[in-house]
Amino acid sequence: MAGAGTLTAAQVEDADDLQQCRIHGARWGNPGGPKVLLLHAIGFDHRTWERLVPYFGDRFHAVGIDLPGHGRSDKPLTVDYGLWALGRRVAAYLDELGWADAVVVGNSIGGGTALSLALQAPEKVRGLALLNTVAYPRWLPALGRFAFLPIAPALGSLAPTFAVRAGLEYARHGWGTVEESRCRACNEYLRDPAGRIAFFRTLRLLYGPDLRAMSERYREIRCPTLVLHGVKDPLVRLANAEHLAGTIPSAELAGLARCGHFPQEECPQSVADALIPFLERYA
Repeated sequence: MAGAGTLTAAQVEDADDLQQCRIHGARWGNPGGPKVLLLHAIGFDHRTWERLVPYFGDRFHAVGIDLPGHGRSDKPLTVDYGLWALGRRVAAYLDELGWADAVVVGNSIGGGTALSLALQAPEKVRGLALLNTVAYPRWLPALGRFAFLPIAPALGSLAPTFAVRAGLEYARHGWGTVEESRCRACNEYLRDPAGRIAFFRTLRLLYGPDLRAMSERYREIRCPTLVLHGVKDPLVRLANAEHLAGTIPSAELAGLARCGHFPQEECPQSVADALIPFLERYA
């Protein structure tokens, strides 16, 4: 398998519109292979896919991006980080890559961004693979409303390393499974003022009107869709995935046993077993 390659490196944070936000990403696999776009969860970056992509071999051309406000992508302070805006920016990024379309794989808010993209630019989405995705307001975790407390960003900057680790452990199935690199990356992200502001803006907007408006239109999605869900997820319950799979006309649902909110990190072999046949059919 070809090594990961950097696509772009963002250095400024002064964009006043999300469409101006520069995106950082990495690529894996065969540049001439079927195209797969990978979208991460909130607070993470493209590195979340590093345990999964070795299973792809050279069968696909995979690109993982840092969503705006995350990783090494731009983190403008006052832009709209809602799901509609994120979907539009990813659509523009596909144009920047020169990709007419791709199978889009998303985890959590990355899945919500993929759904937004499929609703706004269906011609760009050859297929959807949604891992423990956000999809409906009623199944968003109550814990996320902590972000609306005025003191939340300050607490985020002061949270000790063990508190960050505890949050990551809670979202997974099985305590003691968070890798040190993941804990360190999330800790650094919350310590960065621009990252912290982007994180809390994104989280607050997730509980805004975008997701409700999107959920009323899922029946319009016609591309092949695979809904994968770690059944031990304490944040987004299995009922969310079941309802989504029953609403999108072409969707199929697969549960991942002994897996929590981040399947690509927790059980990459199980994800690959379900995902690769789907990619081979539709990518």
